[in-house]
Amino acid sequence: MQPKFPVTTACLVGFSKLCQQHHVDPIRVLAASDLPPLTLKQPYKFIEQVEFSRLLNNAAIACKNDLFALELTSILMIDMIGAPGLLMSRQSTLKNIYPILAYLNCVHSLGTVFELLVGEREALHQITYSFADNIDTTQYALLSLGGAYRLFQQLYGTKIQLRHVYLKSEKHKNIKTIESFFGCECTLGAKNNAFAFDSKLIYITPIQFVEGDLKLKKKLALLIHEFDDIEGLVEQIIICLLQDGECNKQQVANILGVHPRTFQKCLQRKGLTFRACLEQTRRKIAEEHLLNSSICVGDIAVLLGFKHAGAFIKTFVRWHGITPLQWKKQTQ
Repeated sequence: MQPKFPVTTACLVGFSKLCQQHHVDPIRVLAASDLPPLTLKQPYKFIEQVEFSRLLNNAAIACKNDLFALELTSILMIDMIGAPGLLMSRQSTLKNIYPILAYLNCVHSLGTVFELLVGEREALHQITYSFADNIDTTQYALLSLGGAYRLFQQLYGTKIQLRHVYLKSEKHKNIKTIESFFGCECTLGAKNNAFAFDSKLIYITPIQFVEGDLKLKKKLALLIHEFDDIEGLVEQIIICLLQDGECNKQQVANILGVHPRTFQKCLQRKGLTFRACLEQTRRKIAEEHLLNSSICVGDIAVLLGFKHAGAFIKTFVRWHGITPLQWKKQTQ
């Protein structure tokens, strides 16, 4: 049966080695978590997020190390994530890597959500888990936040300095080690798992970013043409751009690091158009809000980039033959 909230075992790179460093048999940890021994030998096998979280917690107990998951992030390298990693290194701002992070979550860790919440002075990288009701995500939160911080370090070097780390769990005994890892103060028992940094940093560029690098542009164009799930990646980029109120083909092509014509050809090879991708994404977001939130039709229109509610309602009638509120009543 397909997991409801799947995570790939590729996220466990280094798990066996770290267990062995603590003189613990990784197979026994798997057994204690009701997972078969082959789990670690199949890097793209999907398991439930709950099983994954339980495995990390059991490993921390077996190794007598409540920062086990944080240690696991020490071997994470941006090269391990392939084309998305290269795409992130080509973004002109930190803010633009978030649609790529969202795509990676959809592929490798469905049920884990990364959000960038930007205030006047401070930005927050926040992580939430859709599967986490009554589930202990103590270690998972360390892996998620530690992994994100490691990624930021590799992309931005010393440009990225955190102000504060927040962890929901109160179980951690080695808070000084956590603060040393992140380079800032840490609060336990917080409302959410997150780390904060100066809001101005959302506009910093990666340390290896070179504007107009033709060699890299050709490499990216080739990668985009060969990318299996270009539709999924484009959807996440559209979602993030719509949050700023505008989304067009040029903006999406810029994030992909290719010319708009190259982007259009890539879509055409998959039998797609940008207009169809935008429409499908808008429709999906509209339906989700109507079913799962109390947001009014006018606010949904703004979130989807429509100039006014009338334009959204007209488009929705074209999709379903009825108005948004009529559709909501019928569906519920």
